[in-house]
Amino acid sequence: ESLKKLFKNLKETSLMTINNPEELAKDMIKIKHKHYGKVLAIKENNKLIGFANAVFMEPKRMEIGIGFFEEYRGKGIGTKAIKQLERELKTAYPSRKITLNAKIKEENEASKKLFEKLGYKRGEKKGNKITFAKELFS
Repeated sequence: ESLKKLFKNLKETSLMTINNPEELAKDMIKIKHKHYGKVLAIKENNKLIGFANAVFMEPKRMEIGIGFFEEYRGKGIGTKAIKQLERELKTAYPSRKITLNAKIKEENEASKKLFEKLGYKRGEKKGNKITFAKELFS
């Protein structure tokens, strides 16, 4: 539901489908060059397997997230994707101090470990989600 709200105004024709990660990623790629942030398509053997994205919610705060097909999870691809996304954000916004926030479902142990491993600090819990934050400096 939060993804629907987040991307509702970014798609020009209609609301994005979030039931299918591949469809969502393709739609996100179409808008990746807009000023709102960055989207990385993650491919293996030229097949889309997931995405990593960061969206400005405020001038100095971005929400960051990843999504992969289940068979590609737990292989370290998410860690590489977030590191690459951070590098691209530093390049794209060299003079900005940005806080990256990830909202992770409480039961998603793998994602919590991933963001902690990458230096994100565990923050407050709202509902069934925990916020992880990291200051990104150029």
